[in-house]
Amino acid sequence: MSLTMPDVYRPLVPVRLDVERWATRRTRRKILAVVHTVTAGQRLLEAVTLLEGDARVQVFFTQAPDVFSHGVDHFLERLGGLVLPWHQAVQLPFDLAVAAAHGGLQELHAPVIVLPHGAGHNKLMPAGQRGRPVAGRGIYGLDRQWLIQDGRLVPETIVLAHHEDLTRLGRECPEALPAAEVVGDPCSDRITASLPQRALYRDALGVGPRQHLVTVCSTWGPGSLLGRQWELLERLVDELPREDFRVALLLHPHVWNAHGEWQIRSWLAGLVRSGLLVISQHADWVGALVAADHIVGDHGSVSLYGAMTGVPVLLGNVPDGDLDPGSPAAE
Repeated sequence: MSLTMPDVYRPLVPVRLDVERWATRRTRRKILAVVHTVTAGQRLLEAVTLLEGDARVQVFFTQAPDVFSHGVDHFLERLGGLVLPWHQAVQLPFDLAVAAAHGGLQELHAPVIVLPHGAGHNKLMPAGQRGRPVAGRGIYGLDRQWLIQDGRLVPETIVLAHHEDLTRLGRECPEALPAAEVVGDPCSDRITASLPQRALYRDALGVGPRQHLVTVCSTWGPGSLLGRQWELLERLVDELPREDFRVALLLHPHVWNAHGEWQIRSWLAGLVRSGLLVISQHADWVGALVAADHIVGDHGSVSLYGAMTGVPVLLGNVPDGDLDPGSPAAE
């Protein structure tokens, strides 16, 4: 009787001990992109794209554990990169690891760079999360309980978008200040660079030259715009005259992946038949902001980025206590 073992681990070529036998090109450095969620993966792509053309580097991807991890496998499959299972990635040494979230990073054998995955660090952690007392709510991404594990600062470098973030990091976790670097925000740069091409984005979305585009932006969770005011989207689609207005919807990837893409499209099917433009979570959302004449949003990062375009931005009710009062979104 013979046994088959289909799940036996066969190392990918670049991490084999006998890599010289198999690899077409030798590389000098191995970098691991740690993808917790689709949102984090999209932000990581902006970083690893900077390595295009650098033949000294081999980039790997891995899916890290996260409550919003649904959709990451599809994201990585579409990307076409080399993907290591998490349980293998934490056993191998890398020259660098890059992440845009924090879960499990202390398990890696590599210096870690952590990027913000939104327009700065805006949201407060839910009360009681990760053992925090209900009375204390830290800033996600700047809080000591994310950055310090077993008395050790996990990230070697903490990337910040704004100098104001340094002050807030100093309040939340002063021992992390030496690791912080303010480098700006690539999403802001992309919006600025895209504004001159506004007409092309509008044409791609099917918006006529005499029509007004209303872009509706919703982050995730019960306190989001659609979590509180789904009927607002219905009213915009039903009551705005179609010959004069188009309505586009930008949903945070966590919305798609918490409920499933099929379910979201099912819920929106009637509105789509009435003319709603639904922007895929896999599409470049910058175009829907740049093309807009009006933006309706909430406390999520995309609404904040929308303010950069110079068009009117109408915000729905922001849940009390969900934002750090000193954050860009709160201001």
